[in-house]
Amino acid sequence: MDNLQLGLAIKSAREAAKLTQDDLSDRAGLAYSTLAKIEQGAIKNPSFSTILALSRALNLSIEQLLGAKPANVR
Repeated sequence: MDNLQLGLAIKSAREAAKLTQDDLSDRAGLAYSTLAKIEQGAIKNPSFSTILALSRALNLSIEQLLGAKPANVR
């Protein structure tokens, strides 16, 4: 997943939760400008802790946030 796809996934989840960027940045403990840059794809490779904070603030697992599907286990 590239930076733009990540940003779009976060924005989509935020909008589905009916949150503003200000609401989500407060809940996740991030600066508003940081969230805005992530959603725009301007921050390359946000840290795992940032993605985790966003997923928790959205009440989603990281997999749900990123749209990942579990691998088939054989």
